[in-house]
Amino acid sequence: VTMYANDTASNKVNKTVSFTVDTVNPEVTVNTPVNGTTFTSSSAAINVTANDSLSNVSSVIAKIGSVRNVTLSFDGEYYTGNTGTLSNGNYEITIIATDLAGNVNLGENVSISIAVPSSSSRSSGNHYSSDLSEGITSSVIKNAISDSDVVYGNSIDGDYAEELRENLYNAEGYEIDRNTIIVGGPNANVLAEKYDSEFGVSITNDYPGENRGVIQIQNIQVHVGNFIKTYQVIYIAGSDRYGTQAALEYFKTLDELPSEPITVKWTANGPVLVE
Repeated sequence: VTMYANDTASNKVNKTVSFTVDTVNPEVTVNTPVNGTTFTSSSAAINVTANDSLSNVSSVIAKIGSVRNVTLSFDGEYYTGNTGTLSNGNYEITIIATDLAGNVNLGENVSISIAVPSSSSRSSGNHYSSDLSEGITSSVIKNAISDSDVVYGNSIDGDYAEELRENLYNAEGYEIDRNTIIVGGPNANVLAEKYDSEFGVSITNDYPGENRGVIQIQNIQVHVGNFIKTYQVIYIAGSDRYGTQAALEYFKTLDELPSEPITVKWTANGPVLVE
């Protein structure tokens, strides 16, 4: 739009401004989970492509049935997250994408089923791995540790990992074939280096920063022969040793597995949540 003005002395000036009219909803594609998938773990990874050619996407939220809403993180290409812990049953996941003009697409949804096999540890709620460390009170966290291999990289991270359970695995030569907890970042743990890009937050020496660590969960698909199996992987790592320690100590205090990455920092008083 160009505007013109002139005065009685015949002085003239003009100004041109541009703007965009956007009444189009963002385009959304749900990459994972695939509609109709049944998971034998208690959570599912979410990966969404969302685009808006006119005013850009401002937020993408996954509505997990009537359980919770999860704000997905943008990694530069995809919007990713995790459903968080779900009970056995059927769930509809609705993706709500909003652009900067306020247009909303909430028409993309998939249905999944959670069917975690029963076991004595789950049915009784009292039987956990005998090597489980003391000081963990949540049955959800106890089950998660009991049902997982704990994998560390260097000796320092190994000492931290022993705060979860006694029986540990070194990352060298380890291949994921069950639920796994990775302790330590890519510089110290080759398993973390292999799978770091699968998570919403990539761990580097600079991010999340000095004395800071992140707790995050992702379902990782692994090829086993002619089959693709999905395992829950909990990633506990920091930019330095204190960041990893903060994340691990904070993980022990949780009541539920987080549906989104949690960032914490190590202080003189122990781990503190970073808002």
